Amino acid sequence: MPFVSRRAQLKLSNNETETLTALSQSRSEPAGRVQRASILLRCHAGDTVSEIARTLATNNGLPLSTATNEDNRRPLNASNPSNPVYGAVSLGEPIGTSDYNALQFQLRKEFSRGLSLLASYTYAKAIDTSSVLLSCAFGGSAPAQNPNANINADRGLADFDQRQRLVLSVTYETPAVTKALHIQNPVAKIVLDNWQVGTISSFGAGYPFTVKTGTDNSLTGLGNDRPNLTGDPHLDTSRPCSELIRKYFNTAAFTANPIGTFGNLGRNTLIGPGTISIDMSLFKSIPISERWGKVQLRFEAFNMPNRVNFANPSANFSSKASFGTISAAGPGRIVQLGAKYIF
Repeated sequence: MPFVSRRAQLKLSNNETETLTALSQSRSEPAGRVQRASILLRCHAGDTVSEIARTLATNNGLPLSTATNEDNRRPLNASNPSNPVYGAVSLGEPIGTSDYNALQFQLRKEFSRGLSLLASYTYAKAIDTSSVLLSCAFGGSAPAQNPNANINADRGLADFDQRQRLVLSVTYETPAVTKALHIQNPVAKIVLDNWQVGTISSFGAGYPFTVKTGTDNSLTGLGNDRPNLTGDPHLDTSRPCSELIRKYFNTAAFTANPIGTFGNLGRNTLIGPGTISIDMSLFKSIPISERWGKVQLRFEAFNMPNRVNFANPSANFSSKASFGTISAAGPGRIVQLGAKYIF
Protein backbone atom coordinates (compact mmCIF):
# COMPACT_ATOMS: atom_id res chain seq x y z
CA MET A 1 0.00 0.00 0.00
CA PRO A 2 1.46 3.43 -0.84
CA PHE A 3 2.31 5.83 1.89
CA VAL A 4 3.43 9.43 2.28
CA SER A 5 5.99 10.64 4.78
CA ARG A 6 5.75 14.34 5.67
CA ARG A 7 8.12 16.33 7.83
CA ALA A 8 7.24 19.87 8.89
CA GLN A 9 9.31 22.45 10.72
CA LEU A 10 7.21 24.79 12.87
CA LYS A 11 8.38 28.20 14.13
CA LEU A 12 7.97 28.70 17.86
CA SER A 13 7.62 32.01 19.68
CA ASN A 14 11.26 31.93 20.81
CA ASN A 15 12.45 31.67 17.18
CA GLU A 16 13.30 27.99 17.67
CA THR A 17 11.99 25.37 15.30
CA GLU A 18 10.35 22.00 15.95
CA THR A 19 10.36 19.24 13.34
CA LEU A 20 7.29 17.02 12.98
CA THR A 21 7.22 13.83 10.91
CA ALA A 22 4.09 12.08 9.63
CA LEU A 23 3.74 8.87 7.64
CA SER A 24 0.41 8.35 5.89
CA GLN A 25 -0.95 5.56 3.74
CA SER A 26 -3.31 5.92 0.81
CA ARG A 27 -6.20 3.49 0.46
CA SER A 28 -6.71 4.31 -3.20
CA GLU A 29 -3.82 2.13 -4.37
CA PRO A 30 -3.70 -1.69 -4.29
CA ALA A 31 -1.31 -3.43 -1.95
CA GLY A 32 1.73 -5.30 -3.22
CA ARG A 33 1.31 -8.81 -4.54
CA VAL A 34 3.67 -11.76 -4.10
CA GLN A 35 3.42 -14.91 -6.21
CA ARG A 36 5.51 -18.01 -5.60
CA ALA A 37 5.54 -21.45 -7.21
CA SER A 38 7.86 -24.42 -6.87
CA ILE A 39 8.13 -27.93 -8.26
CA LEU A 40 10.01 -30.61 -6.30
CA LEU A 41 10.98 -34.04 -7.62
CA ARG A 42 12.35 -36.48 -5.05
CA CYS A 43 13.83 -39.86 -5.89
CA HIS A 44 14.61 -42.63 -3.38
CA ALA A 45 17.04 -45.38 -4.37
CA GLY A 46 17.87 -47.47 -1.35
CA ASP A 47 19.52 -45.18 1.18
CA THR A 48 20.21 -42.49 -1.43
CA VAL A 49 17.86 -39.52 -1.77
CA SER A 50 17.98 -37.15 -4.75
CA GLU A 51 15.97 -33.95 -5.03
CA ILE A 52 15.58 -31.48 -7.88
CA ALA A 53 13.47 -28.35 -7.57
CA ARG A 54 12.33 -25.46 -9.75
CA THR A 55 11.42 -22.24 -7.94
CA LEU A 56 9.79 -19.13 -9.36
CA ALA A 57 8.86 -16.03 -7.40
CA THR A 58 7.33 -12.80 -8.64
CA ASN A 59 6.60 -9.67 -6.63
CA ASN A 60 4.44 -6.96 -8.16
CA GLY A 61 3.65 -3.58 -6.66
CA LEU A 62 6.24 -3.69 -3.90
CA PRO A 63 6.51 -0.33 -2.13
CA LEU A 64 9.59 1.60 -3.22
CA SER A 65 10.06 5.21 -2.23
CA THR A 66 10.32 8.05 -4.72
CA ALA A 67 11.73 11.47 -3.97
CA THR A 68 12.68 14.61 -5.87
CA ASN A 69 14.40 17.85 -5.11
CA GLU A 70 11.28 19.84 -5.96
CA ASP A 71 10.91 20.92 -2.32
CA ASN A 72 14.12 22.91 -2.65
CA ARG A 73 12.35 25.17 -5.18
CA ARG A 74 9.25 25.73 -3.07
CA PRO A 75 8.91 28.92 -1.00
CA LEU A 76 7.71 27.08 2.10
CA ASN A 77 10.55 24.58 2.14
CA ALA A 78 12.77 24.40 5.19
CA SER A 79 15.83 25.24 3.08
CA ASN A 80 14.29 28.65 2.27
CA PRO A 81 15.68 30.91 5.03
CA SER A 82 12.97 33.53 4.58
CA ASN A 83 10.05 31.28 5.50
CA PRO A 84 11.01 27.73 6.56
CA VAL A 85 7.80 25.77 7.14
CA TYR A 86 7.90 22.32 5.56
CA GLY A 87 10.77 19.86 5.36
CA ALA A 88 11.23 17.17 2.74
CA VAL A 89 8.09 15.35 1.56
CA SER A 90 8.56 11.73 0.47
CA LEU A 91 6.03 9.74 -1.50
CA GLY A 92 5.88 5.95 -1.47
CA GLU A 93 4.24 4.05 -4.31
CA PRO A 94 3.77 0.31 -5.04
CA ILE A 95 5.87 0.37 -8.21
CA GLY A 96 8.68 -2.08 -7.43
CA THR A 97 8.92 -5.56 -8.97
CA SER A 98 11.18 -8.54 -8.40
CA ASP A 99 11.57 -11.99 -9.93
CA TYR A 100 13.52 -15.03 -8.78
CA ASN A 101 14.01 -18.21 -10.79
CA ALA A 102 16.08 -21.13 -9.55
CA LEU A 103 16.97 -24.70 -10.39
CA GLN A 104 17.88 -26.54 -7.19
CA PHE A 105 19.43 -29.98 -6.86
CA GLN A 106 20.21 -31.88 -3.67
CA LEU A 107 21.82 -35.28 -3.09
CA ARG A 108 22.03 -37.11 0.23
CA LYS A 109 23.90 -40.36 0.70
CA GLU A 110 24.47 -42.35 3.88
CA PHE A 111 27.41 -44.67 3.32
CA SER A 112 28.35 -47.55 5.56
CA ARG A 113 30.71 -47.25 8.53
CA GLY A 114 29.85 -43.68 9.50
CA LEU A 115 30.40 -41.80 6.21
CA SER A 116 27.70 -39.41 4.91
CA LEU A 117 27.50 -36.93 2.05
CA LEU A 118 25.22 -33.97 1.35
CA ALA A 119 25.52 -31.97 -1.89
CA SER A 120 23.38 -28.97 -2.86
CA TYR A 121 23.56 -27.02 -6.11
CA THR A 122 21.59 -23.94 -7.15
CA TYR A 123 21.47 -22.22 -10.52
CA ALA A 124 19.44 -19.03 -10.06
CA LYS A 125 18.77 -15.53 -11.29
CA ALA A 126 17.24 -12.70 -9.26
CA ILE A 127 15.99 -9.49 -10.93
CA ASP A 128 14.40 -6.45 -9.28
CA THR A 129 14.09 -2.69 -9.45
CA SER A 130 15.68 -2.26 -6.02
CA SER A 131 17.05 -4.77 -3.52
CA VAL A 132 16.60 -2.47 -0.53
CA LEU A 133 13.16 -1.40 0.67
CA LEU A 134 12.65 2.36 0.45
CA SER A 135 16.16 2.81 -0.92
CA CYS A 136 15.23 5.56 -3.37
CA ALA A 137 14.21 8.10 -0.73
CA PHE A 138 15.71 7.03 2.57
CA GLY A 139 19.11 5.90 1.37
CA GLY A 140 20.02 2.28 0.74
CA SER A 141 22.78 0.28 -0.88
CA ALA A 142 21.53 0.88 -4.43
CA PRO A 143 19.26 3.95 -4.73
CA ALA A 144 17.64 4.51 -8.10
CA GLN A 145 19.17 6.77 -10.72
CA ASN A 146 15.84 8.34 -11.71
CA PRO A 147 13.05 7.12 -9.39
CA ASN A 148 10.60 9.84 -10.43
CA ALA A 149 10.35 9.40 -14.20
CA ASN A 150 11.36 5.80 -14.93
CA ILE A 151 11.92 3.38 -12.07
CA ASN A 152 12.09 0.51 -14.58
CA ALA A 153 15.40 1.89 -15.85
CA ASP A 154 16.84 0.44 -12.63
CA ARG A 155 15.45 -3.03 -13.22
CA GLY A 156 18.41 -5.37 -13.32
CA LEU A 157 20.20 -8.06 -11.37
CA ALA A 158 19.42 -7.98 -7.66
CA ASP A 159 22.21 -7.07 -5.26
CA PHE A 160 22.00 -10.60 -3.83
CA ASP A 161 21.94 -12.38 -7.20
CA GLN A 162 24.40 -15.29 -7.25
CA ARG A 163 24.15 -17.27 -10.45
CA GLN A 164 25.63 -20.54 -9.23
CA ARG A 165 26.32 -21.99 -5.80
CA LEU A 166 27.55 -25.45 -4.79
CA VAL A 167 27.77 -26.66 -1.19
CA LEU A 168 29.33 -30.01 -0.25
CA SER A 169 29.18 -31.47 3.26
CA VAL A 170 31.00 -34.65 4.29
CA THR A 171 31.07 -36.19 7.77
CA TYR A 172 32.83 -39.30 9.00
CA GLU A 173 32.44 -40.93 12.38
CA THR A 174 35.20 -43.36 13.24
CA PRO A 175 34.16 -46.88 14.15
CA ALA A 176 34.86 -48.41 17.54
CA VAL A 177 38.58 -49.02 17.07
CA THR A 178 39.09 -50.71 20.43
CA LYS A 179 36.21 -53.07 19.75
CA ALA A 180 37.66 -54.06 16.39
CA LEU A 181 41.08 -54.59 17.97
CA HIS A 182 39.60 -56.31 21.05
CA ILE A 183 41.13 -53.74 23.41
CA GLN A 184 39.54 -53.47 26.83
CA ASN A 185 41.76 -50.76 28.28
CA PRO A 186 39.49 -47.79 29.29
CA VAL A 187 42.21 -45.21 28.56
CA ALA A 188 42.62 -46.61 25.05
CA LYS A 189 38.85 -46.35 24.53
CA ILE A 190 38.90 -42.68 25.49
CA VAL A 191 41.79 -41.93 23.13
CA LEU A 192 40.88 -44.05 20.09
CA ASP A 193 37.07 -44.14 19.96
CA ASN A 194 34.31 -41.57 19.21
CA TRP A 195 36.03 -39.25 16.74
CA GLN A 196 34.12 -37.26 14.10
CA VAL A 197 35.64 -35.44 11.14
CA GLY A 198 33.62 -33.07 8.96
CA THR A 199 34.01 -30.54 6.19
CA ILE A 200 31.70 -28.02 4.50
CA SER A 201 32.88 -26.58 1.20
CA SER A 202 31.02 -23.83 -0.64
CA PHE A 203 31.72 -22.53 -4.14
CA GLY A 204 29.81 -19.46 -5.32
CA ALA A 205 29.74 -17.07 -8.25
CA GLY A 206 30.31 -13.38 -7.64
CA TYR A 207 27.71 -10.74 -6.79
CA PRO A 208 26.79 -7.88 -9.15
CA PHE A 209 27.76 -4.25 -8.68
CA THR A 210 26.96 -0.92 -10.32
CA VAL A 211 29.36 1.66 -11.70
CA LYS A 212 28.39 5.22 -10.71
CA THR A 213 29.79 8.58 -11.73
CA GLY A 214 29.87 10.05 -8.24
CA THR A 215 28.57 13.36 -9.61
CA ASP A 216 25.14 14.89 -10.19
CA ASN A 217 25.37 15.55 -13.94
CA SER A 218 21.67 14.75 -14.32
CA LEU A 219 20.86 17.69 -12.01
CA THR A 220 18.28 15.63 -10.11
CA GLY A 221 19.80 16.36 -6.73
CA LEU A 222 20.06 12.64 -5.95
CA GLY A 223 23.66 11.94 -6.94
CA ASN A 224 22.96 8.43 -8.25
CA ASP A 225 24.05 8.94 -11.85
CA ARG A 226 25.50 6.11 -13.87
CA PRO A 227 27.95 6.75 -16.73
CA ASN A 228 27.64 5.97 -20.43
CA LEU A 229 29.02 2.63 -21.58
CA THR A 230 31.28 3.17 -24.59
CA GLY A 231 33.22 -0.13 -24.75
CA ASP A 232 33.54 -3.65 -23.37
CA PRO A 233 33.98 -3.40 -19.58
CA HIS A 234 34.90 -7.07 -19.11
CA LEU A 235 38.45 -8.31 -18.58
CA ASP A 236 39.74 -11.88 -18.24
CA THR A 237 39.14 -12.96 -14.64
CA SER A 238 41.71 -15.77 -14.92
CA ARG A 239 44.53 -13.22 -14.79
CA PRO A 240 46.98 -13.29 -11.85
CA CYS A 241 45.63 -11.92 -8.57
CA SER A 242 47.99 -8.96 -8.70
CA GLU A 243 46.43 -7.83 -11.98
CA LEU A 244 42.88 -8.40 -10.74
CA ILE A 245 43.52 -6.21 -7.72
CA ARG A 246 44.94 -3.35 -9.78
CA LYS A 247 42.29 -3.43 -12.50
CA TYR A 248 39.36 -5.81 -12.16
CA PHE A 249 37.38 -4.40 -15.10
CA ASN A 250 38.08 -2.16 -18.08
CA THR A 251 37.84 1.32 -16.61
CA ALA A 252 38.26 2.92 -20.05
CA ALA A 253 34.87 1.58 -21.16
CA PHE A 254 32.97 4.37 -19.37
CA THR A 255 32.45 8.08 -19.93
CA ALA A 256 30.59 10.61 -17.80
CA ASN A 257 27.01 11.34 -18.76
CA PRO A 258 26.54 14.85 -20.24
CA ILE A 259 24.97 17.56 -18.10
CA GLY A 260 21.20 17.18 -17.87
CA THR A 261 21.15 13.55 -19.02
CA PHE A 262 21.28 10.07 -17.54
CA GLY A 263 23.91 7.51 -18.47
CA ASN A 264 23.00 4.46 -20.56
CA LEU A 265 24.68 1.98 -18.25
CA GLY A 266 22.27 -0.35 -16.48
CA ARG A 267 22.16 -1.28 -12.83
CA ASN A 268 24.30 -4.19 -11.56
CA THR A 269 25.75 -4.93 -15.00
CA LEU A 270 29.13 -6.19 -13.76
CA ILE A 271 29.85 -9.28 -11.66
CA GLY A 272 32.42 -9.35 -8.86
CA PRO A 273 34.85 -12.12 -7.88
CA GLY A 274 33.54 -15.53 -6.87
CA THR A 275 34.13 -17.12 -3.49
CA ILE A 276 35.46 -20.46 -2.28
CA SER A 277 35.29 -21.43 1.38
CA ILE A 278 36.35 -24.74 2.95
CA ASP A 279 35.57 -25.26 6.63
CA MET A 280 36.74 -28.26 8.63
CA SER A 281 35.91 -29.71 12.03
CA LEU A 282 37.27 -32.38 14.35
CA PHE A 283 35.18 -33.53 17.32
CA LYS A 284 36.14 -35.92 20.12
CA SER A 285 33.38 -37.28 22.33
CA ILE A 286 34.21 -38.61 25.79
CA PRO A 287 31.30 -40.62 27.24
CA ILE A 288 30.75 -40.29 30.96
CA SER A 289 27.78 -42.53 31.59
CA GLU A 290 24.30 -43.15 30.26
CA ARG A 291 22.91 -40.89 32.95
CA TRP A 292 25.47 -38.07 32.82
CA GLY A 293 25.91 -37.93 29.05
CA LYS A 294 29.23 -37.01 27.45
CA VAL A 295 31.73 -34.22 26.91
CA GLN A 296 32.61 -33.19 23.35
CA LEU A 297 35.90 -31.45 22.55
CA ARG A 298 35.66 -29.39 19.36
CA PHE A 299 38.24 -28.07 16.91
CA GLU A 300 36.85 -25.95 14.06
CA ALA A 301 38.62 -24.08 11.27
CA PHE A 302 36.83 -21.70 8.90
CA ASN A 303 38.42 -20.98 5.51
CA MET A 304 40.96 -23.68 6.29
CA PRO A 305 43.12 -23.09 3.16
CA ASN A 306 43.25 -19.38 4.09
CA ARG A 307 42.09 -18.48 0.59
CA VAL A 308 41.64 -14.80 -0.25
CA ASN A 309 38.04 -14.10 -1.28
CA PHE A 310 38.10 -10.65 -2.86
CA ALA A 311 35.29 -8.15 -2.36
CA ASN A 312 33.75 -6.22 -5.24
CA PRO A 313 36.00 -3.54 -6.73
CA SER A 314 35.59 0.20 -6.32
CA ALA A 315 32.98 1.38 -8.84
CA ASN A 316 33.05 5.16 -8.32
CA PHE A 317 33.92 6.72 -11.68
CA SER A 318 35.00 10.03 -10.15
CA SER A 319 37.58 8.37 -7.87
CA LYS A 320 40.20 7.88 -10.55
CA ALA A 321 42.88 6.51 -8.21
CA SER A 322 40.73 3.65 -6.86
CA PHE A 323 38.30 3.14 -9.76
CA GLY A 324 38.32 -0.54 -10.73
CA THR A 325 40.67 -1.62 -7.94
CA ILE A 326 39.99 -4.16 -5.19
CA SER A 327 40.90 -3.01 -1.71
CA ALA A 328 38.99 -5.43 0.54
CA ALA A 329 38.53 -9.16 1.04
CA GLY A 330 36.66 -11.60 3.21
CA PRO A 331 38.05 -12.98 6.48
CA GLY A 332 41.08 -15.27 6.44
CA ARG A 333 41.46 -18.51 8.34
CA ILE A 334 39.67 -18.56 11.69
CA VAL A 335 40.38 -21.34 14.19
CA GLN A 336 38.40 -21.93 17.36
CA LEU A 337 38.53 -24.48 20.15
CA GLY A 338 35.62 -25.37 22.37
CA ALA A 339 33.94 -27.93 24.55
CA LYS A 340 30.32 -29.00 24.82
CA TYR A 341 28.54 -30.98 27.51
CA ILE A 342 25.79 -33.15 26.07
CA PHE A 343 23.26 -34.74 28.39
